Amino acid sequence: MAAEWSHHSEWHPEAYSQFEKWRREDKRLRLWERNQRDKIIRRRNDQYRQFARDIVEDASSITINVLDLSALSRVDKPSGGENPLPAAARHYRTVAAISILRKFVIERAQKVGTNIIFSDAAKDRVCHSCQKPVNYAASPFTHQYVCETCGASFDKDLNSCRSMLMRVGTT
Repeated sequence: MAAEWSHHSEWHPEAYSQFEKWRREDKRLRLWERNQRDKIIRRRNDQYRQFARDIVEDASSITINVLDLSALSRVDKPSGGENPLPAAARHYRTVAAISILRKFVIERAQKVGTNIIFSDAAKDRVCHSCQKPVNYAASPFTHQYVCETCGASFDKDLNSCRSMLMRVGTT
């Protein structure tokens, strides 16, 4: 690059040397950042493998919700509407990489012969007490929910797990 610009009327060798110094430092920082990111991903994957091993070794069967996690990170929905999740939530969904944890759990369960049951997440939105559908949309930002039919109060995640286990016949 210096050979081309050295004949230009506005050639400043000191500016070029500053530019080269900046370019080398920028390249070094980009490589360092990529290396750090790769190390973090490898560490996360190793922790997920260990966590999957711990989950599977104590389980006789595993029930996994079938849901499209990639839809949570999309900016636009396939229907053309905007994704209601904030950008930070979409970003952290990809950083956490729950789909990779799910993949490791499935792989480990298949390796040791643990039964895997795939469940439809939409069918788990029923009250575990009365088996009537619940409307979580009425209170989207609270974790506690009170069933409008039977009056039972429960955590949404715990209720979904109980409903899923009841539906697959493990409780």
